[in-house]
Amino acid sequence: MTRGFDDRRQFAAKMHQQWLEPAMAAYWRVDRDDIQPMYSQSSDAVVVDEKGGIDAIVQTAGSAPVFVAQRVRKMRKYRNNWYRPDFSLRDETSTGDKSEYARLMDAYRTGRDLPSVYLFGIGAATSQKGCINEGLTALYWIDTKQLVASIDAGDIEGERHQNDTGETTYYYSVDDLQRCDCVRAKASGSALQSVYDDNRCVDAGYPRITPGVRTSRTRLQDFTQTGGV
Repeated sequence: MTRGFDDRRQFAAKMHQQWLEPAMAAYWRVDRDDIQPMYSQSSDAVVVDEKGGIDAIVQTAGSAPVFVAQRVRKMRKYRNNWYRPDFSLRDETSTGDKSEYARLMDAYRTGRDLPSVYLFGIGAATSQKGCINEGLTALYWIDTKQLVASIDAGDIEGERHQNDTGETTYYYSVDDLQRCDCVRAKASGSALQSVYDDNRCVDAGYPRITPGVRTSRTRLQDFTQTGGV
């Protein structure tokens, strides 16, 4: 296991525990104990990103468990200007393992279940340490099936880039995701920050699921089966 994967796992774990989990609990109106994280290094894990990812199962009231894929990206900085990053999916890994893009597309094209939601968080800083300390500046609930369907149909075209380790990644702008109705909900500013304040109620502008509404019928092991594509 490389240092890079260790760093990604540690970052994902801390962001899940400190920042994603409270936001998920508020959105689905559940206790934090109803959210079960799934770590990529676990032998029985069902995760989209097998190298450093952490996904979760949310047990909602009166509904099936919700399979939530997760991704957090740092703010970007270029010539002293900060800007929000695009949503990303790796296409080719440096180790040759199956990538998030390949796993999602394979499940979709063979009619298997996908994670109900891809939770995309944008950190409030340009470093992992800064994000862990300062939290999130924005959070998006992405409809995974709509996302993959839009990509497969060519309605969303991502920019494909390769890094110095040989990994290639597709980047999709949030504007394009919203144009194709892939974003179920979003939160930022004081509404998002309200879920972390124990001394105040969740802001009225924060998105919340109506109790009892069925949001997923995902069969977890169905996603991990080997498809024919």
